[in-house]
This record gives sequence, structure tokens and C-alpha cells, in this order.
Amino acid sequence: MPIRYVILEEVDLCVARWSGVVDIQAVLANWQSYISEPNYIPGRPEIIDFRDCVLDLNLEAMRQILKDVNLQDFVGDRGTQTIALANVNTTYGQLRQYDTLASMNPGIDVTVVTSEEDAIKAVGRSELSLRRLFAASGMDYTTLLIG
Repeated sequence: MPIRYVILEEVDLCVARWSGVVDIQAVLANWQSYISEPNYIPGRPEIIDFRDCVLDLNLEAMRQILKDVNLQDFVGDRGTQTIALANVNTTYGQLRQYDTLASMNPGIDVTVVTSEEDAIKAVGRSELSLRRLFAASGMDYTTLLIG
């Protein structure tokens, strides 16, 4: 599976890792799985690690993803804080395009960063790595790597 996620209830956060080639079908299938989770909460902040993936998504696919995601019933006016962790040389440019598209409508609020520390700070946590964030939640980071 090219997309894995873990809900860290202890810190009210979802952390996902995308790997390999990720296309619109994988994204939409993951979205349906995620919103079917018993612990899913609309608007829960998320960190998505894109460092090990290639996005096979054009602008129309990005618009479709945003349309589907923004249909959820957000808690209050909160929307979803989405922190996109990217390598500068790979997915960064595409994620900046996604950020721009997302900013045109209410719903998810995308921030693109290039370090784990910046991603974690953006959601108001003080840990310096995803491993430490998972440990603070009583979970093992390898669950995100091996599913």
C-alpha cells in the first residue's frame, strides 16, 4: 500500500507516510479508509510525509482530492491543518501547487515544510523527530513504516 497512516489519539494528530508512486486512485482509496476509521475526527491535524514518494497527480487530480476532502463536516470552523513534509528536490513543487489550490477554498489548510522538526512544530508539538512524537504518544514509529 503506497499510503499508510496512524492516528495518534494521545496528541490528537494523524501521521501518514506516502511511498512509491502515488496516483489519484491510491489517494481516494486511502481517504475512504481514513474517514471510515472509528477514531476519525473531521479536522484533526495531520502530518503527511511525502519524502519517499513520487506524486502521479496533475492539477485536476489535486482539485478532485481537495473537493472530496473539503466535503467533510469539519468541527466548527477549524478545517484541517495539513502539514506536508517534502524533499525539496522531489515533491516540493507539486505540494506547493496543492497548497495554492487549497488556499482558494475553506477547508484544509496546507503548509509545506522540509524537515521533521518544522512539521512537528507546525502542529504545536516540541518533539524533534517523528520517532519522538510517536514515543510521546506511546506508539512505535515503525508501525507507520510497516503498517
